[in-house]
Amino acid sequence: MGTARTPNTDFLVEQARQGNASARQELLVRHRSRLRRMVGVHLDRRLAVRVDPSDVVQEALARWEATGLTAAQVGLLHSVSFQVADLGGTTLGLQSGTVITVDDNAAGWGWFVDATPSDDSEFRKPGNQGEQNHMDLLTVLMHEMGHVLGLDHEPTGVMQETLDPGTRLSPSLLDLHFAGLDDVADVAFAVALADEAHGR
Repeated sequence: MGTARTPNTDFLVEQARQGNASARQELLVRHRSRLRRMVGVHLDRRLAVRVDPSDVVQEALARWEATGLTAAQVGLLHSVSFQVADLGGTTLGLQSGTVITVDDNAAGWGWFVDATPSDDSEFRKPGNQGEQNHMDLLTVLMHEMGHVLGLDHEPTGVMQETLDPGTRLSPSLLDLHFAGLDDVADVAFAVALADEAHGR
């Protein structure tokens, strides 16, 4: 069950979709306390003093919203709850309905919990900024949110089935439009429809 949203929130969501940074920030500020309650990620004490795990959840939500989700899809993602458990084996995260469970130790790799989740520079700079040899919590949360939205595993992108250590993947419009399209003809048809819809 989603929460009731005021027209003002709907307006802010639409503005954020159009790239309005101040609208996006206002949405994140408004929902900070709820997002903080949603996350129960165990952090190393040294990280806990400088990292707010709800920032990672907020960024995951913001990146999915930037793909052009409908208001219903945004509401669905805002209804997600999070938990931590020992998932065993190589499993990093699982989704069941609107519950996302992340492994307590990233399948033995340890989590990279980004102190600046909206900035992917750690993954572009040479050398180790803390991300190498760890699993990116932001990528795993975005992947599992994709399952909440009904997306299946894909060969590439944020919905691929496996993740290498030190890797960040983000959702894109293609994840939404091409999910489940198995052959090139289906993809070409979807591209043609998208171009037609945008007057290209």
